[in-house]
Amino acid sequence: MEKISRHNFLYGSLIFAFLLKTIGAGWDASYHFKYLREFYQMPHLLNGFGNILVAVLFFFLWRREPKAEQKDLKIILAGILTFIGAIIFDQWWHARFGIDLTTWSPSHFSLYLGTLIGLMGAILYIAHDWKHGKISAHLKTVYCIILFFLALDSFWFPLLQQEQGVITAYYMAHGIVTFGPDLEQAFAAAHLDIYRGVPDWLYGAYAVFSLVTIFTLAKRLKLHRYSATLIAGQYLLFRILMNFIFIAVSYPTSTVPYYILPIAFLFDFFYNAFKERTWIQRSIPTALIILGINGLIFVKTAYPLHPPMPPETFLFSIGGAVIGYLLAEAAYRKVFRRHML
Repeated sequence: MEKISRHNFLYGSLIFAFLLKTIGAGWDASYHFKYLREFYQMPHLLNGFGNILVAVLFFFLWRREPKAEQKDLKIILAGILTFIGAIIFDQWWHARFGIDLTTWSPSHFSLYLGTLIGLMGAILYIAHDWKHGKISAHLKTVYCIILFFLALDSFWFPLLQQEQGVITAYYMAHGIVTFGPDLEQAFAAAHLDIYRGVPDWLYGAYAVFSLVTIFTLAKRLKLHRYSATLIAGQYLLFRILMNFIFIAVSYPTSTVPYYILPIAFLFDFFYNAFKERTWIQRSIPTALIILGINGLIFVKTAYPLHPPMPPETFLFSIGGAVIGYLLAEAAYRKVFRRHML
C-alpha cells in the first residue's frame, strides 16, 4: 500500500507540473493580447516553474529506476531538452524579428513540441508501471486521460491566435480596445495586422488534425470506451474556467471550442460500434471529425463563437485528418504498443 501511494504521489506530481505549464501557456496567450512581451513576465515564470518541477521529478525518477527501466524516461528528458532549446530559440527569434503575436512561428512550435514530447513520455511511464503491476488499470486510465487532455492543449495551442484574435477584432470593430497602449502603439507603428496573418482555412484544418491525432491515439491505447469524450470534456472545462478568470481580472478572452465535445462523443460512439475495424470502418469516426469541424462554416452569429472558416477549409481538413491519423498510428505502433499488449 505504501508503494502504491508513493507511485500515486509521483504521477500526481507529474500531472501537477504539466498542469502548471498548461495554465502558464494559456495565461501567456491572453497576456500577449494585452501587453508587450517580456521574458520575466508572470505567465513565463509560472510556465518555467512547471518545467523546473518536471525536470526535478525526472531526475528523481531516473535515480530510483533500474537502468533497464529508464527507456521511457528518456522521452521525458527529450521533451525537457527540446523545451529548453526552444526557449533559447524563441529569445533569438524575437531578438531577430521583433515582437509578434503569432502562435505559428517556428520558435513557438518548438515550445509546444517539447511539452508534447514530455507528456507522451509521462503517459509511457505510467503505462509501463501498469504493465508491470505497479498500479491498477483504473488508475492508469485516470492518469493517462488527464495527460491526454494536457496533450490536446499542446496540440490546440496554435489556434489560440485565431480564437483570441477574432474576439479582439470584434471589440475593436465596436470601438473597444482590449490591449494596452504600449502594444497598440508598437503595432500601429509597424503597420502590422496583429490578429491575422494566417489563412482562415488553417483554423479548421489544424483543428481536425489535432482532434484526429489525439482521439485516435487515445482509442488505440484502449483507455476507456469514451476516452475522446472525457479528454474533450476536460479541455472544454479548462478553457471555460480560464475565460472566467480572464474576465474577472480584465484580461482578453477567446472563443471556446464548444463543438469538440459533441464531436468527441460521436467519435467514441461510432468507433465503439464496430467490433471488426477495417480501414473503412476506422475512417467513419475520422470523417465525423471532418464533418463536425466543417459544419462551423454554416454557423453565423453576430458575436463570434469561433474564428471564420471559408468553404475551402473542407479540402485542407481532409489532408489534416490523413496526417493526424497516420501520425497517431505511427506513434502507437512504434512507441506505445509494447505497453498495451
